[in-house]
Order: sequence, then C-alpha cells, then structure tokens
Amino acid sequence: MNLKKNILIIRLGAAALGSVLLSAAPRVVPTPQQFEAREGRLTLPADDGVEIVIGEAASPQVRVASELLASELALADRRFAARARIVSKAGNAPGIVLWDYGASGEPPWPLAGEDRELLDPAKHFGQSYLLETRAPRQVWIAGSTSQGVLHGAATLAQLFERVPEGLAVPGCRIRDYPDFRYRAAADWLLRAELNRWAYDWGDGRRNYIARIKRKLDFCARFKINMALFDGFGWTAEKRPGHAAMMRELGAYARARGIKLMYTGFGANFDPPKVEPEFNIGKAHLNRESYPHGRVYSCFGETRTAESPTYGTCRSNEGLNAEIAREFETFVRAVEPGALYIHHEDTGHFDSTQIRWAARCERCQRKWPNPDFAAADGGAGAMAHGYANIFRAIRGVKNPDTGYDAARDCTVVFISPPYGIDSGRSGLGNAAADEQVNWNKTLEFWSNVLSLMPAGENLEIGFREIFPNSKTGEGWIEAYRRRMAERKLNPNVFLFFLGGADQYSAGSFGYPFTGNSAMNALYLGAEAIYNFNGGLHQEPQQLLNAEYGWNARAPGSYAPKTFQEGLSAWNALMDNERLPPDIFGEGRLFDLACRRVYGEKAGEAMSRFFRYSEPAAAGPLPRFYPRRIYPLVVLWRYLQGDSLYWNPKPDPSEEAALKGLGADREEFHRRLAAVWRQTAGVNRKAAVFAAEAERSLGLRPDADGDVRHLARCLDVGERFANLLAAYHELLAGAAGGPGFEAKLKSTLEERAAVAAWVEREFQFDHVDPKGGDLSSWIESLDRLRSYLQAMRSASHGSVK
Repeated sequence: MNLKKNILIIRLGAAALGSVLLSAAPRVVPTPQQFEAREGRLTLPADDGVEIVIGEAASPQVRVASELLASELALADRRFAARARIVSKAGNAPGIVLWDYGASGEPPWPLAGEDRELLDPAKHFGQSYLLETRAPRQVWIAGSTSQGVLHGAATLAQLFERVPEGLAVPGCRIRDYPDFRYRAAADWLLRAELNRWAYDWGDGRRNYIARIKRKLDFCARFKINMALFDGFGWTAEKRPGHAAMMRELGAYARARGIKLMYTGFGANFDPPKVEPEFNIGKAHLNRESYPHGRVYSCFGETRTAESPTYGTCRSNEGLNAEIAREFETFVRAVEPGALYIHHEDTGHFDSTQIRWAARCERCQRKWPNPDFAAADGGAGAMAHGYANIFRAIRGVKNPDTGYDAARDCTVVFISPPYGIDSGRSGLGNAAADEQVNWNKTLEFWSNVLSLMPAGENLEIGFREIFPNSKTGEGWIEAYRRRMAERKLNPNVFLFFLGGADQYSAGSFGYPFTGNSAMNALYLGAEAIYNFNGGLHQEPQQLLNAEYGWNARAPGSYAPKTFQEGLSAWNALMDNERLPPDIFGEGRLFDLACRRVYGEKAGEAMSRFFRYSEPAAAGPLPRFYPRRIYPLVVLWRYLQGDSLYWNPKPDPSEEAALKGLGADREEFHRRLAAVWRQTAGVNRKAAVFAAEAERSLGLRPDADGDVRHLARCLDVGERFANLLAAYHELLAGAAGGPGFEAKLKSTLEERAAVAAWVEREFQFDHVDPKGGDLSSWIESLDRLRSYLQAMRSASHGSVK
C-alpha cells in the first residue's frame, strides 16, 4: 500500500465479527442518501487499541477526519483516549481505511460502475463518499475527494456502538452525497444576515476564537459547510486585531471545507444598517467627484428621503472605484469564504421598475431603456455595478497565505427583486402581479448574467418562492432552464425564511421550526440558507443540516402548488404544524438533541426546547409570540418591546392602540401579563436545563453551551419580571393610587438587575456591537432614563 497517497487507516487489534443482522439503519444526521444493512459488525476491542494511519501526504481534510475519529472514539469509550493513535505508516491488518479516490485512484478492491460514478470528483460537488464494511476485519470509506473522506468520517463517527469489548461498527454499505453544494445551516448572527455576533459572550478574544473553532468542528461533524458569520459592512479592521483573527478562523474553516460568510451592502439603500458609529461599515454617497463633491440622487431605495443618494448610481465611475477599493481591501485583509452582497431591497420586480424611472441623467444616457429588465436598461446598469465588485474580489491573491479569492470566495449577489408574490414577510403588502414579476425577474437576470464576467464562484440570491400559481413550475426549475437557454451561470443561493430566526414577527424567539423540511422545493439551487440556527439553536442547525444534505429525508415535504407552499410555510413557521417524522417522540429532533448534548443530557434538552405555553395575555401586536417558549436570547424581544416603553404614548404606541381597539391601561396590562408568563416559563424550563447540566454524559463540547444557556435563562427571567413591573407601572396613571410606590419599586428592581448582570457577566467584547449581552445594558440604561424622567416629573428632581 502506497502511504504517500492520501489515505487514512485505522489499524485495529484483534477485531471480531458479530452475527447480528441489522433490519434498520442506525440513525445518522444527516440521513445518508442510501443505506444497506449487512450481516455482522466490526468490533474495536478497547484492550487492543486503535491505530489511525493517515499516510505521509495527507490533505488537511484527511487530517481533520483522523482527529474527528480519534475524538469521537474517546468520547464513545474513554479507554480509547489513550489507545487511539494517529500515525503515518500502516500496519499489516488495517481495520478502517479512508481513501481519497480523487488523489489515489481506485482502492485495492474492485468498484462497481455505480460506485465509480458516485466517486467521480466532478460530480456531487466533490463531496460524495462510499462507506462499506468488508469482511472479515475492514471498514472502508472512499471519498471522491478529501472533502468526501471527511464527510464519510463524520458518518462513521456516529456509527460507533458500545459493546462489552469496546466499540463496534454495524455491518453496512452507505452511498452518500449532498443535494446542495453549500448548506448554510448555521447562522451565527442574531438577526438573519445582520450584525451582533451570537457567540460573543463577553469573555474576550481568546475564548471567542476557541468557541468559534469548536463550532466549526461541530459543523464538520454534521456536514454543515457554510455559516453566516459577520455583517453588515466591509470594514476590514473593526477592532485592533480583527482582520488577523478573521484570517485565523477562515483558515481553520477552510481546512474543514467550511465557508464563513460575511454580509453587507453593494449599494447602501439602508444606511442605518451600516452603523459607522460601531465601525461596522462605510456608507458611500453618490457624489459628482470624490471625496467632497456635490451629493445627488439616482436610482435606489426610498426608505428615507436620503436613501437614493447612498451609493446607488451605477454610471458614476468614481463611486465604482470607491466601492471596488473597499471590497478589495476587505477581502485581502479578512480572506472570507463567502460574501453575501445586498443591493436595493425592493422585493419585487414591479416596485424596482418604479424606482428605475428615478435614475439620474447620466444613467439615462448610458442605459436609456425605461425597462428595468432590458440589457440597455436596468439589467445593463446592475450588471455594470455587479461586475465592478466581482472583478475587484476575484483579483485578490495573498501569496503568503495561499488565499485566492477566485477559488476560495463564493460571491452571492442578492437580487433586488428577490421575491415574486406579495403579502409575505419582508416582501411588503402592496399588490404584485405574480406572473409579471416571475417573467420579468427571469428576463432581468438572464440579461444581467449575459453582461457579466463568467465565474463558477458566483451565485444569485433569492428568497423562498413557491410554485407558480398558474403553471405549477418551481422557481429553481424555471430559473435554471432560462439560464441554460443562454448558456449562463445557473447557480442560485436560496435563503429560506422560516421562523425561529430573531426576525419573523410572532415566531422570532421560537427555539425550532420544521420549515427546512421544505428544502426539497429548491432542489437545483447551489446553496440553501435556512434563515435560523443561531444562538442556543444547535438542534435546529441539525434539522437544517438534515434537509440541506438530503432534501428527501423522512419528514420532507415539497408542495406542488403555490397555495400548498404558502399554507405549509406559515403553519411550520408558527409551529402549528410539527411533522411527526421530525418532532415525534424519539424522532429527528430528539436524535438531534442527543447528538448535540449526549444521550441523557439530550433527553433533558429536548424537554427544555419543547416546553412552551399558549400566550394568555389577550390580543397584542403581531410582533409578540402566540406561544411562550423559554427566553434565552433577549435582543430582538427587547428591541420590539421597547417601542412601547415611552412614559407618554408616542406614534408607535398610538398605532398599536388603534389597531387593537384598546386603551393604554389595558394594552400595558396585557404586555405585563406576557412578561410575567415569560418569567414563569423560564423558571419552569430551568429544571430541564439544570438536569442536562448535571448529566454525566453531557458532551464536553456542549458543556459550555448548556452552562451559558442556564445563565441566559436566569437573565431572561429577571428581565421578564422587570418589564412586567415596568408595563404595570405604565398601565397606571401618574399620580394615581399606588403609583409612587410602584415607581420606587421598579427603580429598585432595575438597579438590582443591572447590578446582578454587571457582577455575573464579563463585557470584554470582540463584536463591535457586543452581541446579545450589550443589548441588556442598553435596555437597562434606557429603562433607567425613562424611570428617572417619571420620577423627575413626579418630584421635580433626579438623583
């Protein structure tokens, strides 16, 4: 055997075959595409140990695979911690072999034709593998590439079973590959693609780096190969040492075949999201000359009167140079795996068309056609802007690190018309002609791509689009067919909003949703981004991983009509539909909890995540949840509730009162009731979290997560009680009976919560906005100012 090739061999001692015939596949996440049970099992005796041989020229992915297997062997049976060795040379009797087919050719046993097709590195995105037990003492994993080897090792690590002698692998033959090249099943930002880093817990740079590396190892275990990581802007050095930290984490991710995705604007339609005050990004302006020329308006979003002046003019070559320079500087410094580049956020073609008419005179001369879809109209202008950015990114090479953006950075341009129908979250409520939007969006993108430089690492981003209500055709099918007709890049990045995402009104704070079960609706897209899987949502990340890898796994659902899709989407988002294959007892969600936390701890954590109560407060704005789950991520809830913190009714509250037909006293009593109920839910659910924390089988790589979750439960309960008291105060009339006593009590409670938070948590942040923790301090400060204003109005003084 030639050990200079990329192989990995685990050499067993005296292995023995059992005689058990498996009638069903062991549960693996994600579910393999094909599983064939075979007689017997391969036993790994703990007394003899396991030798892991990787060869002399193993790739980074093969080395990671060996480390993954050694770690999981030791976790499955601690006796293997001292008896699983990684070495470079094979012994005479290998027991488990990992083989890089792309680098080493066929293994030393004949492959069937279907297996050669499976292992063709040009197919299945180079991520396929064959796992096979071979009598009498061998298990082989042949990967189409080293990345396929790593994916196969991740599957094998879940097949280890405890037996008296040590560990065993059931007899099986697995042929497996992903349905989507990129599976963005993990979102480490607090609100979809927007800023606040979920895993910055205030404990400093070193702990943050260690935590992200642990999360990247977690992603490798479950074949997650893309994570939303940072945004919303292109500042290369947000804090001292920022770029170097990002390069270190990016290199760690690339060794595992994982892309860290950074987000920001290509045209700054919504400048407040860039937040220069936090050094997150820069807001460009349309200027006659740079840097101080006259500012003018052009095509663009109109969320504010100034928005069409923010970097929207495609004919301005001075502006284009500024934007290209920003991207080139950012990519060179940070070395990202992927860029999520948002432009105008119009949602539909017809609303974009209206704004195209407002372009400047220079754009009218360069692209005279009033049709936004035309090559000499809006499509030409947008292609010019996209190509400017794409060329700047692709030109980046760092010889000292080996980073090459043309190879290593996937560029995603989010389509301005990213939806088709109307009346859904994020798409506005204005009437939209579905057929016009469908056809013109296809025309627009076929014209844009025909005018852009070719590049395999380019994707166009759309939101969830359900089957055409007239023809029943799926969006991805229609898009790929149109691009094929013109021999254009067909790659789609599909971002699928589905609740439990710190974004969707009413369900933003839910711990899970089954919406990723609908991923099969978008087969043919290159990337699938399920719009959740963030802080304290590791089991949700596994649900997303399941249907990102195998879109037809048990529980999947691909609606055939627009109405079926819309109904299922809403029901799954609100947890009104909980598919039994996912949420039934002992099914996928319970398995995911066991895989994340360990067997006993996983059972407790499943009970924790499932605990909820119907909201009992009465009608409230759509923002508020209809089911109360444990509150462990506070930022979004605090942000939304703060609209109603003003001591005197303001326009936000007046609009809510009008919509509900309620008076102020009743409104704030309902809000107080929601928060009191939330505090109770946190208190009750804490029993399950404590049980998990005490479990002897809690995985070491999940221990810190459970401890932090328990602390966040405590924070959530304290804030919920404080806000209940505050809304009860607002429900009363200033100067009325008991008001002074309630005001004094609420001031004291706020001070006590603030002192406790400052005492129990650190605030040494690397995230410019401070993660979730900074939102606690911001909210406490805001409540103090309101309470002091009330006290001042009542007493004429502030202490």
